Amino acid sequence: MKLATWIFAGLTLIGVSGCASWSGVSHASSRRGTFYGDFGITGDGNTYLVERGSKLDKLSIAGNNNTVHVEEGVTCRVIEFWGNGNSVSIPEYLILRTTSVGRNQVVRRPPPMHELHLQPIETLPAPGDAGARPAPAGAAPAGGSKQPTSSPPWKPPVDEPAADEPAADEPPASDDEIGDK
Repeated sequence: MKLATWIFAGLTLIGVSGCASWSGVSHASSRRGTFYGDFGITGDGNTYLVERGSKLDKLSIAGNNNTVHVEEGVTCRVIEFWGNGNSVSIPEYLILRTTSVGRNQVVRRPPPMHELHLQPIETLPAPGDAGARPAPAGAAPAGGSKQPTSSPPWKPPVDEPAADEPAADEPPASDDEIGDK
């Protein structure tokens, strides 16, 4: 009886307010698609995926424990909840108005990884710039002891040219020089 009351109240709310031009009435079902205008979900335990390219004026959810995932590239202005335990996952950048009767949540997702590399990266100031000072001589690195100073830092070996080959910085021998040898 309680469930029927919730459903009746939700349908009445949607009917009176003119919320949804497309309304899905079901229980424990899954659906995905591209939706336009006012979109309503009525029932309990539904899972919806609003695909990229959807243009929603309003998303109305009447029922309990419904889950809606809104993909990137969807526009939506308003989300209305009537019930408990409903969850809508939206992109972080989507700005919208939310109205809720009951305990419901809107989860904002961070941008996808391929978009994160486009963000500017803060760089540290170069030594000598304002605010950057070199450490005093003999200071220990943070969280450790002084580095040993008995041996020089490792350097990669340098390939030396063979005796009969010219060095890399010498120009090749001309024909006159070859004849003199």
